Amino acid sequence: MGKLLFALFNAGAAILMGALLVACLDIPDAPSTSSVITGASVVVEQFGKQDSTLRKINSNESSALIAKVRPSKYKDDVSYYWYNDQELIDSGRTFPISSKNALAGQTNPNRIPNKVVIHDQDGNSIEREFTVVINAPPMLSETTIPSDGDTLIGDRHTAFLFKWSSSDNDRNQLLEHVITIDHTNYAVGELNEIRQSGLAKGKHSFRVIVTDPLGDSDTTSIRTFYVKESSGGKQ
Repeated sequence: MGKLLFALFNAGAAILMGALLVACLDIPDAPSTSSVITGASVVVEQFGKQDSTLRKINSNESSALIAKVRPSKYKDDVSYYWYNDQELIDSGRTFPISSKNALAGQTNPNRIPNKVVIHDQDGNSIEREFTVVINAPPMLSETTIPSDGDTLIGDRHTAFLFKWSSSDNDRNQLLEHVITIDHTNYAVGELNEIRQSGLAKGKHSFRVIVTDPLGDSDTTSIRTFYVKESSGGKQ
């Protein structure tokens, strides 16, 4: 009886070991713990230049996000997936952004990715989160007072009017202005006009620069004007 029980025990153990072995063989191999990709980054490409720091996009023009891997020789051997939070938006090494989508992204950020996930052929993955800054640079009108070539009538005591117009498509952005008169800069804040005296007769020049809170700017061309000491005329 004891020999029978011993034989049955051995047979059961053999069956159990065989089942465990089959189960182990059915488990897929885990991804390699080491990937050929050692790092990744995302850059913005616009106007032929690449920006990996601010990643700022001019919403008036098309642009692209480009994923880069290290070592770069493996860039074509991996897969790229662009996400906005957990939502998959697109795949591919480059994510193109039209000016239309950039403008829409200012009010609906879900259109613009903030994460890229990169997979290699062995099942390893690496992800990078990032922020894209979308900004419409400010604009200055070419119409100014005085206009280019104007003659202003007065003397050093006359407070001549300088006036310009600026705009910005971004909402609630305060614009700062600097007017340069004869190579001297005057920071005038949000003002769009000033009066300036102390100008001697003869040839003078000025231009205006406008800057938004994100550092984007626009400038007028240099205007030349003349001061003439005489009665009547334009002041």
